[in-house]
Amino acid sequence: METGKLQAVVSTLVPIEIMSVVASIEPSKSKIALELIYSLPIKFVDANSDVLMLADEIVGKYRIGGYDAIHVATSLIERADSFITNDRQFKRVNSIRVVLPTQYGALRGK
Repeated sequence: METGKLQAVVSTLVPIEIMSVVASIEPSKSKIALELIYSLPIKFVDANSDVLMLADEIVGKYRIGGYDAIHVATSLIERADSFITNDRQFKRVNSIRVVLPTQYGALRGK
């Protein structure tokens, strides 16, 4: 990876969550939302047995929900530097650096 270049890695649950949120607001736009996310340079990682076993440990240790634990486990297994989210509950997870989107630019020196 080039220095200073962002590489995004997400669980295959992310498109499902995006589709669900968009469909609850504007059902006719959910397909567009899916097409958009799949058009981005993102690595989608399956929730395989390794991810699920680690997610189970994360649920017990940090008391977060299963889907959220899968997102954290995916990030850890893929050796992500940061976990970018607007959900402040992830701040209790100390096994990965959690960054709010509004903080990300400052961390990158922008």
